[in-house]
Amino acid sequence: MNGRLALLLLAGITALALVFAPWAAVSRETGARSAVLLLPERFIDFTGRTEPVGAPAQGTVLALTILGLVGVAAGAAIPGWSRHLVWFVAGVVLIGGTVWGLGRFGDAVAQAREAEVVAEIQRAIANPRPNTDIAILTEALEAVGDRTLDETQAVTRTGGLVIRRVPYTNSDLGWAAFLALVTGAAALLFAGRASPRFARATDALARAAAVPATSILLALGAAAVVILLLQPTPLGGSVEIDSAFIGLVGRLDTLWYAYYTMFHDALGTVNGFAESLKFATPLIFTGLAVAFGFQAGLFNIGAPGQMVMGAIFAMFAGIYLSGPRFLVLPAAVLAAFLGGALWGALPGWLKARFGANEVINTILLNFVAASLLLFILSAGNVFAAAALRILAVLGGFALLFVVLALIPPLRRATRRSPRAVFAVLAVIVLAATVIAGQPRPGDAPVTVQMPFKVPGNEPKSKPLNVEARLPQLPAMVGVDVRNSPGVHVVRIDYALILAPLTALVALFVIDRWRRFKPWPARIVGALAIGGVVYLLAVLLGLNRLPTAIPPTNLNASFFIALL
Repeated sequence: MNGRLALLLLAGITALALVFAPWAAVSRETGARSAVLLLPERFIDFTGRTEPVGAPAQGTVLALTILGLVGVAAGAAIPGWSRHLVWFVAGVVLIGGTVWGLGRFGDAVAQAREAEVVAEIQRAIANPRPNTDIAILTEALEAVGDRTLDETQAVTRTGGLVIRRVPYTNSDLGWAAFLALVTGAAALLFAGRASPRFARATDALARAAAVPATSILLALGAAAVVILLLQPTPLGGSVEIDSAFIGLVGRLDTLWYAYYTMFHDALGTVNGFAESLKFATPLIFTGLAVAFGFQAGLFNIGAPGQMVMGAIFAMFAGIYLSGPRFLVLPAAVLAAFLGGALWGALPGWLKARFGANEVINTILLNFVAASLLLFILSAGNVFAAAALRILAVLGGFALLFVVLALIPPLRRATRRSPRAVFAVLAVIVLAATVIAGQPRPGDAPVTVQMPFKVPGNEPKSKPLNVEARLPQLPAMVGVDVRNSPGVHVVRIDYALILAPLTALVALFVIDRWRRFKPWPARIVGALAIGGVVYLLAVLLGLNRLPTAIPPTNLNASFFIALL
């Protein structure tokens, strides 16, 4: 019943999107202005300067989409196994019709762009300027069909014609097409549940993805409310919204563009995906730290501060340690571990010794760590002389406390009455800081420039030594970005990656069969499965698969985090 309701809800939302939401965007301009296409043949121009594109077969696409939605709804009402067949056919119709329509739309946009470039070249030939080379432009005009538009524009630049803006750029799908694809995929998914084995697998996947998927959808829903209520529709200079329908279409397109930009840049490009993994890597480690505390029955809310302190310690080790790589790199990793561990040990010790609430302490230490990071990377830290004296006093007392804590008789005396001792010491420190903070004649502001910070206003440290860096993704596949920057296409042996991963997974899965219960048999079976996967991958050509490698800072720490 839940599957039927979900498909009915998706079909209803998609049907509404066909009426009110753009099916595709013909052009995306600066400032997110766009010209949108609604089925069938409804064109709304928010740029004020985009001519309609004659996208073919819009009526056919609309008919196929409606037919698929009717099939999805009908399948929810049909009892027995036959509804799975109806959902399968409806899913194929929805996805196939939408993909076919988007292909025809893309061809129409490409033809429109080519026609605009041809017209621009013809105008330049008919009205040449002093720097125009007619011969080059004529050759470019004759070879338009044999070159890409980028290549044609490069040729026209050598002929004195710079085509600054080609219409119909950044065209993409919209809400209606996207929801049709999602509904079709959902229909195919529920159609596959006719198989009990597939149903069990999807149930397990749904249980695992329920919490993160719900969290993401709730966050996107909250953002949608804010965007729809507060974000105005980007308009061209001469465009006015003269009806509630056009205003709704514009708001929905603005919402789609916000989501599309966010996910396309992060997941739709190789460089964006690599950068997303780079930023996710420290968060994976931080999440593991929080999970460890939860397993111990403690709420470690201070993981962000511990991550910051680990980064600071790793920075010091990476900048100031020198030596061979096999010593410096582990030392930098251990320094990061030490920084985070010490920052987490402080509330842990307070909890164990005095029963202090670890939630409050770890939360407050997050602000301390963030302030410390801001302090050490600020462009110029200006201190009053009294503030420097207070810091000196605090540092002196901290050093004194460490020394006194190493003396056994004093340590034993402190344990007999720890609260009283700490109260007296706190009063002494407070009095000393008040005295040191009194203004004195001749006090002047003092600017402190941290020696490990790069000059200027940029808040970052000096580069780490090469010996303290984990290998980055380009270097891991043999690309030297220092001598050859940019995106490189290299052949990667994915078979050699898939085989050990499959063997590792099989090692913990095949014990379900009785003959693989003993460890020797399990190891042999896992190795055999890994070998079969390697041979299949080689037969499929995965051992030399061309892959675009961007100049990213993603490094081996991501793979360590996965392990």
